[in-house]
Amino acid sequence: MRIAMKFMLAFLVCGAVIIGAFTRLQARAELEVLEANMAQDHALMARVLRPAVQRLWEREGEERARERIDAARRDVSPVELGFAWLDDPSLPLSTAQRGELEAGHEVHWMDRPAGAIPRSHTYVPLPTPTGRMGVLHLSDVMTDEARIVRSALIDDIIATALVALLTSFVALGLGAWLVARPMAALVAQTQRIGQGDFAARLAMGSRDEFGVLAAAINTMAEHLEAARLAERREAEAKLRAVEQLRHADRLTTVGKLASGIAHELGTPLNVISMRAKMLRAGEVPEGEQGAYLESIVTQTDRLTAIVRQLLDFARRRTPARARIQLLRLAERSVQLLEPLARRAGVDLRVEGTEVEASVDGPQLEQVLTNLVVNAVHASPGRGSVTVTVREEPAAEPPQGGPPRPAVVLAVQDEGAGMPQERLERIFEPFFTTKEPGEGTGLGLSVAYGIVQDHNGWIDVATRVGAGSCFQVFLPKEVP
Repeated sequence: MRIAMKFMLAFLVCGAVIIGAFTRLQARAELEVLEANMAQDHALMARVLRPAVQRLWEREGEERARERIDAARRDVSPVELGFAWLDDPSLPLSTAQRGELEAGHEVHWMDRPAGAIPRSHTYVPLPTPTGRMGVLHLSDVMTDEARIVRSALIDDIIATALVALLTSFVALGLGAWLVARPMAALVAQTQRIGQGDFAARLAMGSRDEFGVLAAAINTMAEHLEAARLAERREAEAKLRAVEQLRHADRLTTVGKLASGIAHELGTPLNVISMRAKMLRAGEVPEGEQGAYLESIVTQTDRLTAIVRQLLDFARRRTPARARIQLLRLAERSVQLLEPLARRAGVDLRVEGTEVEASVDGPQLEQVLTNLVVNAVHASPGRGSVTVTVREEPAAEPPQGGPPRPAVVLAVQDEGAGMPQERLERIFEPFFTTKEPGEGTGLGLSVAYGIVQDHNGWIDVATRVGAGSCFQVFLPKEVP
């Protein structure tokens, strides 16, 4: 109803201005009529008196003529009547007015002193037998002017009150029907759109500005709905593509691990084969058959565990967060990579404390595997690769801000390190410094994407000839 109130105030102000202007004009017109009537009455009195004064002046002289004027003054009271010579400098007349009287014309003017009642003055020329021009002066106060102004003011107040009352009802009614009702419907529609409901449509049923606005809002809702569907399809396609990329990276890592694990599979297979052949040939000493069978079972379980670990790492999974002990996850990942590290002459170690965080276990295991594989490749025959799990407050660069509780997975190698120009590109897809066939350039890019999905970041510290340290920072709790 605020717009209706504004309409009412606008109508009220406009009506008051119009009424005030009309009343002022009407009062001015009445004053002009009053002034003209008073000037006409004064002139008529002077015209009637002038011939009698002139005749008396000619027959009996100036004194008798002045006595006649004085007698007439008492008759026309309260109008003041007097006689003066035109050449008298004390007369409040201008040169132009004196010229008009000299030419035989009457002069009328109003005296409006500040704070006093206006006075009307009329001067009528009176030729005398001596040839000297005299004037008859009639004046009267405009007492009716105050009454007219007061009456106009009262009329103005009454009319303004009536207009205010009428415009209030009209403005409120029109505002509620023409403005408030469609505005409420538009606000409700925009609130529905703001809450994500793009299916509702608004039928205004009018062709005015509100109808045009309702049509525009409906069109906007249709476009938003189409955009949301398109965005949803694009997001789903992007998620599928990212998951396919990560799965391809896992399979690539499995291929790298296959050669190192082949020896791990060969040893228990040889033990199983040899013991089985001895049992079949009866070459086992009496009483040791049970031990041989137990050895076969043990090696079979070892083979099963190795194959299951590889299959679990390579299998496609739906991303899902869960509370996981990160130190155990690091130990499991390092255990899978130990054959590859031994072939490269690198010692793998896991350090740290038990830290629990809400993460996607298989995805984080893929990140850690990629980092450790890269560290092993960067350190052939040179010392060790250490995986550290710890908890510490950290703030994401470069935004900074207050530190927040975070868990850290750090992979430190003793390799050759990286120059600055290579460090700036290591997370670019398909960027690799490895020989053809040894890497796709996707490992670090996929790891970076997974960490970002966990609302974390990767920090890299490296120096040429002194190794590199990759630190994965993850929020301890889901943001």
